[in-house]
This record gives sequence, structure tokens and C-alpha cells, in this order.
Amino acid sequence: MDKNAYFRSDTVGPMSANFQSTALQVGPMLKSEYVEVIIPSIVSGDSIIVSIAFSDSATINKSGGETFFKSLNAAGRYLYPFFTNKAYASILMNCTNAATATALAFGNVSAKIVPAGYDAMK
Repeated sequence: MDKNAYFRSDTVGPMSANFQSTALQVGPMLKSEYVEVIIPSIVSGDSIIVSIAFSDSATINKSGGETFFKSLNAAGRYLYPFFTNKAYASILMNCTNAATATALAFGNVSAKIVPAGYDAMK
């Protein structure tokens, strides 16, 4: 996988707070792509709300809209399709903590762009 397609690499280390990636050039697109989010671990009650913001410039200001995916509350691999006519995209991961006495701990979360039909599990 092209390292330029990563919104967040697992080599960054454990995710323990909200995250917004730098903008990646994605468009204009000719066909849908997917975002693969891998969450290796999650504390019961915690969740991550994943969204992608789009813009015509590398400074993400959501002028091109924002696509929200469901709240993720279990470890696993998630694939979400997206399409945009905008030039840039950034991923936002907003974390919620059900047990405020404990720290957020999601493990080495990764998020990257993958083509339709991609299956990393093969």
C-alpha cells in the first residue's frame, strides 16, 4: 500500500485522543474509493466517530462537505466507500469515553484509502 494513502498509520502509535489527519489529494475522483479503518482494541463503552472532510484546498475547512460513518464501538476492520469531486480529503476521528475515569485507549489505529474490491485479509 502506498504510504501516501494513509490518513493515519499504525506506526504513529496508540490513539488516545481525537485525531485529524493532514489532507490527502484524492480528486477529482472518477470512481469510488474506500477508507479502511482498523481499530485493534477498544475499552467497553468507548467509541470513535469517523468522518471524512472534503475541500478544494489542502487546508481542510469542510467547505466541500463532510461524510459521517457510524460510531465504532468494537475492535475490528471497517470499510467505508466515499466519492468526492473535491481535490482533498482529511479523516477526523472523534473519541468518546464512557468511563471518564479511564483514559482513552484504542491501540495503534490506522486509516487508509483502499481501492474498491481491496481485501487485506487475503
